[in-house]
Amino acid sequence: MNNMKKDQILKGLIIVGLIAIAISLYIKFGQPYVNELAKQSLDQKRITDLDNLDKDISDYIANNKKFDLGQPNTIYISLPASKSNCEDISADLPSLPDNWTYHCANQNNFKKADGGGWLPVKLSGKPELPVDPKNSAADLNYYSFVSGSYEIASTSPTSTPAIKDKHWRSRPGDYTLTVVLDSGKLIKKKSMNDNGINDIRYETGNNLKMWADAEGLIGYWPMNEKIGLIINDKISNNKFNLYTQNVWSKNCGFINKSLGCINLLPKDNNLSIDKLNFKSKSILITIWVNLSLEHKDGYELLFMPNAFILYAYNTHPNLDIWSSAYIKSKQIFNSAFSSLNYNEWHQIGLYYGYIKNQDTPIIANVIDGQIMNPLKIFNNDEIKISQLFINKRQLYNGKIWNIKIFNKKQSIKDINENYNEDLKLMRLK
Repeated sequence: MNNMKKDQILKGLIIVGLIAIAISLYIKFGQPYVNELAKQSLDQKRITDLDNLDKDISDYIANNKKFDLGQPNTIYISLPASKSNCEDISADLPSLPDNWTYHCANQNNFKKADGGGWLPVKLSGKPELPVDPKNSAADLNYYSFVSGSYEIASTSPTSTPAIKDKHWRSRPGDYTLTVVLDSGKLIKKKSMNDNGINDIRYETGNNLKMWADAEGLIGYWPMNEKIGLIINDKISNNKFNLYTQNVWSKNCGFINKSLGCINLLPKDNNLSIDKLNFKSKSILITIWVNLSLEHKDGYELLFMPNAFILYAYNTHPNLDIWSSAYIKSKQIFNSAFSSLNYNEWHQIGLYYGYIKNQDTPIIANVIDGQIMNPLKIFNNDEIKISQLFINKRQLYNGKIWNIKIFNKKQSIKDINENYNEDLKLMRLK
């Protein structure tokens, strides 16, 4: 066999080997990678669209002494609908706080850039408005816009005149544009670093805290601090003050990834929440916990005087999550859920209030995005919360992450989506 034939055979074997390796790698890694690239492409368009709209709106405000950014307490969305309040597609949309509404343009007009499309801003020179590449209500893939007003404003150093209220939210000329991202890479790169409220969403505009009002989120402690004795609220100036012997650490880990958490000693690890802007009777409080098997007794996770107590008991091999609720110091609810495992992360919490499209309020445990043991409440008394404590009286042996307080009616879907968003963030940490 001459050298030329040997070289041809060798090259052929190398090619076959490379093809086999490529096929093997594609089978193992290819499809998820291809899916991620497709998501990145769609997300990049979303980011570019919103950045361009942000510039257009900023220029519009700068060039017009009298500008119109639409109505306050309204979420303008890029989905077309036959009714201007989006009622015909509302089943797939998140619930809204009291006195908020959605706004949709119809199929013929929703891309118009003259103020009559989905965006209530007249953008001269723009042929049409962009919309989300999927533009789907079911997947929350649509563009959203909210604008400011003195109706929801408060004291601001730049507002004229200043509104004398302790909850500064927005003023005329303030706005936020937002969209849900799907790509893990761009969520980490953009959504988690845009200084907005929701780490799954890309948010741009000149007042990103406004989106908290639209979501009914009045308290959010993502626990991004690297170390210290203070855990900051992402929305306002409410802070958890940790007992001085507790040391906050970001690196105590979810699996092998960085995730904020803390091991707590009992004492006054507390938050004064009298500054939170409660506007309705419906309250959802969630917290992520990872509980140690070493703990032998019960311990309080969240303690709200004369309102809620959420606590845990070791019932080896599983964990009991107990909750109680009080109105005027009288116990109205006492419930347990006992199928959680130790050394795992779980979202637990309590919901008090109305479920969307139901007339009677309930109180219930919330475990990993599911409502458990709901109890109907047949009186008009309101649970009032003045303070919130973590682990006030007994040793908590474990980790915590991501405390949220919502103040709006929830649907079953809302509660589940909140859990899924957190879970996605946890896996990206």
